[in-house]
Amino acid sequence: GLFEDYMAESYYYEQDLSELTRFLAEHSHLSKQSLFKEFSGTMNLPVKMLTYKPVVQKYNFCVPASLEMLLSQFNHYIHQDVIADSIFSVSGTKLSKAIEYLEEQGYACQFFYGDVDCFNSLLDMQVGVILNVDYPMSSHVQVLVGYDDNLRVLHVQDPNFREYHQIHYADLEKEYGNNQVLALAIVPSAERGKFISLDRHQH
Repeated sequence: GLFEDYMAESYYYEQDLSELTRFLAEHSHLSKQSLFKEFSGTMNLPVKMLTYKPVVQKYNFCVPASLEMLLSQFNHYIHQDVIADSIFSVSGTKLSKAIEYLEEQGYACQFFYGDVDCFNSLLDMQVGVILNVDYPMSSHVQVLVGYDDNLRVLHVQDPNFREYHQIHYADLEKEYGNNQVLALAIVPSAERGKFISLDRHQH
């Protein structure tokens, strides 16, 4: 149940490997369907979490709210309402419009097809990443905010929620495979050299 999930997470975040290992052995169901289903058994692997300001989107403002969060990674604070004034249309926001806006604000953008290695190397370089989620009748965007190689998860901030959530590495295709894990990389224009790793990755 929720309590066991909470206990296991608290052992993990307190870096108490022996207690966590013991607890997971006693509650074997946690190894099948919880945050720990791909746990590596160690706490020594790389972990990265970007610093950003979480915001919850207003109705249909998933792109403006995601851009507000992403820009905050670069200490650039623009409210989703202000962003929406420039890019929102009745049905939502096209990413092409968002890219024009970002370029006007002094950022470079590049679409790419992501995988775990690519995402993690971009996070290590402090590159902003917007994930494009395709549903059958609509599309949505989320912000990639970190990873944890011990748990084998990506941390993803959905603008519908205050808390970020985890996507296990093994589930990446299942979650974002509708559009081949299409994503948008964003950096201040002076740092566009960071996209070189993307070009290598795409070929």
